[in-house]
Amino acid sequence: MPQWLRQRASDPECFVVGWSAPIAVAYAVLVTISLVLTPAAYDLLVRRTRVTRFLFGMRV
Repeated sequence: MPQWLRQRASDPECFVVGWSAPIAVAYAVLVTISLVLTPAAYDLLVRRTRVTRFLFGMRV
């Protein structure tokens, strides 16, 4: 895997990997970030634009 692909700064994983926290804490943070970002991305990118609603087969 290329180096630039492994070290993307936008990944929550890259944010947490450098911590010296226990694995359970790092896992809990990753899960929390994922559970917050996934519905937010859906709400902002799919539900609110006509183009993406059409592309996903939703009512326009």
